[in-house]
Amino acid sequence: MFIKGADLAIFERLSKTLDQPFLESTKQDLIKFSTKGYRTLCFAMRVIDETFYKDWSQKYENLKFQSMRQNVKIPGGGDTSDDTIVPFSGPKDCERL
Repeated sequence: MFIKGADLAIFERLSKTLDQPFLESTKQDLIKFSTKGYRTLCFAMRVIDETFYKDWSQKYENLKFQSMRQNVKIPGGGDTSDDTIVPFSGPKDCERL
């Protein structure tokens, strides 16, 4: 599963238990880019199994249907909380994008 978003939104979801070898250099690069006026977008990934996906998908579809009927926002539709989200790429890899 891949997620994208603003640096603060992605950083707060990153695993606290897994090694994050590119985190500090990524933060430094984001500071450098922002001081130059560039807009940034961060990506992260999580490996999930089919059972997890099916369970999540069913919950999401139920919330989506409910929100359409009641005209409410889906609360935490993309939240995952098992602490296994890691950055998708380090800054050197992003230079090629």
